[in-house]
Amino acid sequence: MGSGVTDHALGGLTREAVWRFVDDRVADLEAQTSLTWPIYILSKARSHYRLVAHLLDEARVPYRVVVEPQDADAYRAKFGDRVLVMDADDQGVAYARNFAKRHAAESGASYHWQFDDNLRSFRVRRGGKSVPVNPRHVLSVVEQTVGMLTNVAGAGLANSAFVFSYDDREPVVFNTQVYCAMLLRSDVEAWFTPDTGEDTDYSLQILSAGYVTLSFKRVCMEKTPTEQMSGGNTEIEYQAGNGHERRRWRFQNTVDRWPAHFKVGVHKDGRPRLVPTGGYRKFTQHPTPAPALIDYWKASA
Repeated sequence: MGSGVTDHALGGLTREAVWRFVDDRVADLEAQTSLTWPIYILSKARSHYRLVAHLLDEARVPYRVVVEPQDADAYRAKFGDRVLVMDADDQGVAYARNFAKRHAAESGASYHWQFDDNLRSFRVRRGGKSVPVNPRHVLSVVEQTVGMLTNVAGAGLANSAFVFSYDDREPVVFNTQVYCAMLLRSDVEAWFTPDTGEDTDYSLQILSAGYVTLSFKRVCMEKTPTEQMSGGNTEIEYQAGNGHERRRWRFQNTVDRWPAHFKVGVHKDGRPRLVPTGGYRKFTQHPTPAPALIDYWKASA
């Protein structure tokens, strides 16, 4: 997959076709129920939480919970045979994400979902508000949309806290970061890099390889801030008095890998953050329509 992909088949209108397709599905959201790809919830030392797992159980959506060996018994007591145990403890987020990706690829899944375990709800924008809905409908919209294109390597749900400004804009943003609730192509030669802003780094890898990413704004997710939950990598990344320094170190590692895109800055409260310098603007590759999108566009014209 190289860069410079064009969308001549739709006369340069592939983005418009995707936006119309998404808006049509969101307008009839409760009818969107089809799901194909496996879901992996990445979790560490949080067997007592069932945030996203509870939502999926209620919707009767299957999933696997990816855990470390040291946590396996506690998770099996709650999730039974849905627990997928990694082969090492305390290797970090990137290791867990790569484990899930390998498992999906070896299982023959062309795409797979990766969910953080602190997702609280799945939502749709209606009447100027983010309204909680059945996750099956939201995930189906994403899967159907990705299936309409041939060069998507990552699609993600935006955080509901940041989508209000898109109510009168496009329902999907192309070629930007995906994170937290992601549908990833399993065969892409890109891997999550330890000790970086893993999702930022991975998004830049797949975009630099010429693939397209999708960030959904009309359907979205709500998450609990990591530092407000015990377990996970909280103890490693944010406690023991070294939270800011470790975060700054991880972000600096990201900047060192992608100096044309970001620099390290700080929030008003002193927390380090990644500040875009070039960001994602350089990635202008076009989505490539599958035959089904061409047929849809012709039928809806």
